[in-house]
Amino acid sequence: MINVDFWVEGIADQIFLSDVMRHWYGLAFRTKPNNANEALYEYSDSTHSLKIRSSGGYADFTSQTGWHKKEKNFSDNYEMDIQNVLILDADDNFAKRREDIITTTSLSLDVLFLWPNNASSGDLETLLEQITHPDHQAILSCWDSYEACLRAIPSKNYAIPTRKSKIYAYLELLLGKTEKKKERERDYTNADHWNLDPQHPSLNPLHTFLNKHLKP
Repeated sequence: MINVDFWVEGIADQIFLSDVMRHWYGLAFRTKPNNANEALYEYSDSTHSLKIRSSGGYADFTSQTGWHKKEKNFSDNYEMDIQNVLILDADDNFAKRREDIITTTSLSLDVLFLWPNNASSGDLETLLEQITHPDHQAILSCWDSYEACLRAIPSKNYAIPTRKSKIYAYLELLLGKTEKKKERERDYTNADHWNLDPQHPSLNPLHTFLNKHLKP
């Protein structure tokens, strides 16, 4: 039996990871509120028992206060032969973030994956930008020009929109006025918007990582 609890940062990660595992492995997750009234994604069959849990992100696994709240969950899982797997953002410093998490939690590197590719700085949105459909790459190029224009305005220091805003705008242009552009409602299996080919250079590291934890 393959028992895994995937710990991710939030709802966007839960939805992307569940869509990826449905697309690649045929694992159709269902949702239900957990004790904190947050979405808990679950899948079970004769060979798998899987959960995708929302955490507080980096702070929960690097601060003593945050880890103190999570450590019992991890210990209980170990006793029940449930593997804990972390998938978090690398953000601005991949090497430091990985070292901080491993030092605080004493977890193995084998159970840690940092977006976007477990080797570079960035986050989930970095990966999403890389797997947008080739037919719509011009949208992102226009956005990059918009950011460059803001930076070039003399004597101003405008706040540059986040990558989350960039992905939101990408979907808004494709979908129009609909809830489907919001993180909670997105469908990453939509082949007109996203390329989920597991051999895509940006997705292959995640595919390789998940194979280790989902296949006997």
